[in-house]
Amino acid sequence: GAGKSTFFLNINGVLTPKSGKIIYKGKAITKKNLNELRKNIGIVFQDADNQIIASTVLAEVSFGPMNLKLPKDEVIKRVNEALDYMNI
Repeated sequence: GAGKSTFFLNINGVLTPKSGKIIYKGKAITKKNLNELRKNIGIVFQDADNQIIASTVLAEVSFGPMNLKLPKDEVIKRVNEALDYMNI
């Protein structure tokens, strides 16, 4: 009720402010710098049923690195490291 979720959704670019701008580390958050910002700020939703978006573990774990616009080989490397770490 206090607007915490809305605040963080705006910071991460999931929502956009209707007016004004959001400043992070002295810079306005824009579509141009959103990918860089998302490397530092993530969101974990309260309802896990609404957070999982992919039909496979591989696709789900790949979602983050792919949205950082990393090269495909780097995405595969990071996903394999994460899955190995979790013994999956």
